[in-house]
Amino acid sequence: MPPNPIDTKSRLIDVAEQLFAARGIADVSLREITSEADVNLAAVNYHFGSKLGLLRSILLDRGAPLSEERSALLAALTDDAFTVRGIIEAFLHPVFELRARRPHFPRLFARVQMEGLTEELGETFRSMFHNTFVEYSAALHRALPEISLEDIRWRLMLTVGTFHFVLCNEDTIRSVHRDPALDPASTDMAERIISFCEAGIRAPIHNSTAVGGKRDA
Repeated sequence: MPPNPIDTKSRLIDVAEQLFAARGIADVSLREITSEADVNLAAVNYHFGSKLGLLRSILLDRGAPLSEERSALLAALTDDAFTVRGIIEAFLHPVFELRARRPHFPRLFARVQMEGLTEELGETFRSMFHNTFVEYSAALHRALPEISLEDIRWRLMLTVGTFHFVLCNEDTIRSVHRDPALDPASTDMAERIISFCEAGIRAPIHNSTAVGGKRDA
């Protein structure tokens, strides 16, 4: 019986995700991926067209459902739950759930950005994440109308940077600190990130004179 093309495609995505995450995109060949997945090289060309196409498929396979879940959770928030914390929880919980299901993906995500985004990958990231970023920025601005939309957007961007740093650098954090209290795998890690990001988004605006000139509250 010939192999199921859906199984072959999924197997290539899973194997490539693990190898790319462990060694980087540039250092993994298509032959290594197909050998590990036990399929022939032509299968990559058939399903993805190229190594870049395979990488893009991994990102879309993991990232697109995350964004869809974010949008659904935001839309489902009741009036009582439509708070800064409720919005941040809806934004972050899909990330923690993806990490639990796909532990290799955060490291791959970091690898992609460290090795540099091509124009095509940049558009892939935009297609996955831009619309939900806009949705959540608007929601947070509605919850905190006293803070400008520009500041809200920057604070949400810094929220992304916070969880991105922790989830994509777990081994580095363990190696540098060697402290069980700072282990990113701790059960209260998600709660710590959510509380930190909520406080940052709620922080008051202060007038200041920066390099770019004076900004209003």
